[in-house]
Amino acid sequence: MGEVFRGASSSIPHRQEQGARALGLSATEALVFVILPQAFRRALPPYVRQLAVLVQASALTSVVGVSDLLGSARQMIERLAYVGSGQSHAIEIYLGVLSIFFVICYSLTALASTIERRLRH
Repeated sequence: MGEVFRGASSSIPHRQEQGARALGLSATEALVFVILPQAFRRALPPYVRQLAVLVQASALTSVVGVSDLLGSARQMIERLAYVGSGQSHAIEIYLGVLSIFFVICYSLTALASTIERRLRH
């Protein structure tokens, strides 16, 4: 994640800082008011995309999130099979789990696309 911001800040032309300094801004003011806002605009879309990739592929997500959610789904299926008439509703429950992950990943990807589109105009 840090590499995204480092790349964005280094992609700002040095002329921007020189221009800010020529207008009388200090080095700190040039950084805060000129360089960082431009770097933030450039870093935001790849940062959100990287966040989506992190959610999808992270070992922490797969170990903690998936196993907790799937473990809860499995317990629910077993409970329904034990209490109910032998019907486990497994497909419906696993489709619910799939829906949760789809909504999370799709939302992050759509957010990244929206941010990229708005920043281009």
